[in-house]
Amino acid sequence: MPRKRPAILKRELKRMTRARIQKELEAHGLECEEMTAGSIKYTVARFMNEPNQIVAAIYGSIKDCASIWVKEAAFQELKPELLSSHPEATVEDVSLFRRGFQWSVHIKSPDDPLIMKVIDKAVLHGQDRLNKTIKRRAEDTRREQARAEREAAMAERKRDWKSE
Repeated sequence: MPRKRPAILKRELKRMTRARIQKELEAHGLECEEMTAGSIKYTVARFMNEPNQIVAAIYGSIKDCASIWVKEAAFQELKPELLSSHPEATVEDVSLFRRGFQWSVHIKSPDDPLIMKVIDKAVLHGQDRLNKTIKRRAEDTRREQARAEREAAMAERKRDWKSE
């Protein structure tokens, strides 16, 4: 009689889910870094070489396997899809924790189809924010150069009272 394979324990299932989410985030070109807030360990996903452009975070979940925390704009894009194809999904308002995210979408297993949908929307929204930031940085650089040129031109025209 063949032996039954032992069931996957809840702790192992949670670990597998977090690993899958992290793998999918890295496949989108993001870097993941483990962080702590007090005794809570979580993983942030951000664009390479952009320490302030955090796209999403992976937190644990008491009832489910893991949760993906996303920003308001990403969630608003995801919301119609959640309502139509995943009405049973657990979504929580986490804006009160003041960690830069407004919504938490709970993931039930490593092969939950919700993982890709949430990540796709979060990365799409994060890319939009990154593009705006890059554009703003270029504009700031242009303004700084123009200011330096005006300052140099003014210095040439300025008269020195001691040398005249």
